[in-house]
Amino acid sequence: MILITTAGKIGAEASRLLAQRGAPVRVLVRNPEKVSALAQAGVDVCRGDLEVSATIDAAMQDVTSVVLVSPAIPRQELNVMPAPIARASSTW
Repeated sequence: MILITTAGKIGAEASRLLAQRGAPVRVLVRNPEKVSALAQAGVDVCRGDLEVSATIDAAMQDVTSVVLVSPAIPRQELNVMPAPIARASSTW
């Protein structure tokens, strides 16, 4: 699972709780140093930016589900969609 959200209170807490329950969870963040506590809690931290499709594609490797919780910025939401759609269509 990849949780794409702001790395503030809700995103950090959700990813920490998921990892604590043994769920494989990855977060996409611009500055991994700011979320080092998440990495220590077992969260897979990926450097990336919703404005840069290549970083999203890299973060989506081996991901089976996506949770996108972000401010309503359509171009960023649209940047997230191609990778999981392509992976899903290749498994059909």
